[in-house]
Amino acid sequence: PATLTSALLSQSLKEMESLVMEHLGGVQDEPLFLGTAAKLLYFVGHHDLALELAETALDQDVSHAATLMMYAQLQMLEGDLDCALEYYDFALQHSTDDQFRSMIMPRCWATARNAMPPYCRLLPCYRSNSGNNCCA
Repeated sequence: PATLTSALLSQSLKEMESLVMEHLGGVQDEPLFLGTAAKLLYFVGHHDLALELAETALDQDVSHAATLMMYAQLQMLEGDLDCALEYYDFALQHSTDDQFRSMIMPRCWATARNAMPPYCRLLPCYRSNSGNNCCA
């Protein structure tokens, strides 16, 4: 079952990557979709493109908490914890939804403690880096 789960995850990531790349042109003016695409592309190894898309999403809308949280997550994965904490703080300031705020806080705490989120261990980039910082 563990091998099956890993194979399914790998297949699913490849399929999502293909779909995102195919439809990327259609979301260039939609910061939330652009941010979501950036996050997925980062996880499958397109770091530079993902960071560029994330910055584009921020340029279009810096007032949306989800866009700010996505950018914070990417900065955390890049190892820029100070920047990540700053953007998590911006996300908290722009969020009026208690449920969303409860999603941001654990990420913020983990970043402050320099802890890697548990989901990184499932990603192929984590396993290929022998357990080093996810996707580094």
